Amino acid sequence: MRSVLPAAATLLAIIASITPASAEVLSNQTVPISGTVVNACNGESVAFTGEEHLLFRLTLSQDGGIHLGFHQNAHATGEGLTTGAKYSLNFTEGGSVTSSFPPPFAFTVVSHQNFLGQGKVPTSCFTKHSRSLLLPTVTCSPRSSI
Repeated sequence: MRSVLPAAATLLAIIASITPASAEVLSNQTVPISGTVVNACNGESVAFTGEEHLLFRLTLSQDGGIHLGFHQNAHATGEGLTTGAKYSLNFTEGGSVTSSFPPPFAFTVVSHQNFLGQGKVPTSCFTKHSRSLLLPTVTCSPRSSI
């Protein structure tokens, strides 16, 4: 699936100007997905189609901080372009961005991806479970004037 860091950073910038009174759902939608991914175990390209559910939530704290939570899950079926083997994709990812103004902010993502092949195709390399925590730092330096 695609990386959420650029989207989350953009969304964080946009929501800085939004001031909801309490926790709010920013987006809750289901969209069609399709594409091609490579089975890392045997190098086979797998074409897939399915649906992905996306949910974004925002909470503003009284001290000006924000918490953006997101969750996405997808289910798709696919077919190996070489072997014709059938595949099933199950994907879930959740995370949050927490910030105060001025930064720093913390960005956490937990991701689980499973591509399961039917028949005699290897799929053990096709499973990914990861957890990421990003704590970027911002350094401000004074400008020199002429």
